[in-house]
Amino acid sequence: MGKADAFDSVLKGVSGVVHAASDMTFGSDPNEVIPPIVAMGLNLLRSAAKNGEINRFVFTSSCAAATSPKPGNWPKVSSDTWNEEAILEAWAEPPYLPDRGFSVYAASKAQAEKEMWKWYHENKPCFVLNTVLPSMNMGQSLDLDNQGHPSTSGLIEALFRVFYVDVKDTARLHLAALLHPDIREERIFAYAGPYTWHMIQAAMKDLYPHKTFSPEISEAVLDRSEIVLAPRAEGYLKEMGCKGWTTLEESVKMNTEDLV
Repeated sequence: MGKADAFDSVLKGVSGVVHAASDMTFGSDPNEVIPPIVAMGLNLLRSAAKNGEINRFVFTSSCAAATSPKPGNWPKVSSDTWNEEAILEAWAEPPYLPDRGFSVYAASKAQAEKEMWKWYHENKPCFVLNTVLPSMNMGQSLDLDNQGHPSTSGLIEALFRVFYVDVKDTARLHLAALLHPDIREERIFAYAGPYTWHMIQAAMKDLYPHKTFSPEISEAVLDRSEIVLAPRAEGYLKEMGCKGWTTLEESVKMNTEDLV
């Protein structure tokens, strides 16, 4: 997918593109992860521009492209917020130890999205570019029998404190970015709300009172970052017929029904 013309033929007859592919290995060497991700995004944009029939292009970015979770440090996150810290950490001098993996992943998302916006504004193609920045996806696995809980669907068992969003809301926002006529050149922040693992455990205790959960997870401080454009994203969900964000409790239930 790093070849310049790799996508030319597959985009024939297409009017909209959702670019959701990424390197999820959490590899620690930025040289192996970041340049291919940036190249793939730019190659897709160039192929879409050559196509002439495409009118919408949506890139799946990440909350990590904006910030990294840092307890006690609550930034204001807006459309011009980028995770410059992760980029610096990712490209620091070797050795490339495993604990660098998240910074490399975050930097790959940040650099790819930045370069795609730069290309878009410089080349002014005939299509509209939007990006979606999901926080940690929770919710129902697509195919429990064959898929199980890959990617962030399995993070209910390996949690760190951050914002969450239900995976179906993420999907709906991708559709909005692709089809909504008034969404043009936007970064859509899919941040339903902050959570702690104490809140996750409490929700599971309410859902499954016959189960024993141990050890008790102590309460922690919620992430109080101000996500300026999250209400705008929720408004798009309401325009699509939803009540708003899927609640944490609803999302936990859909994520765990097959596990208990």
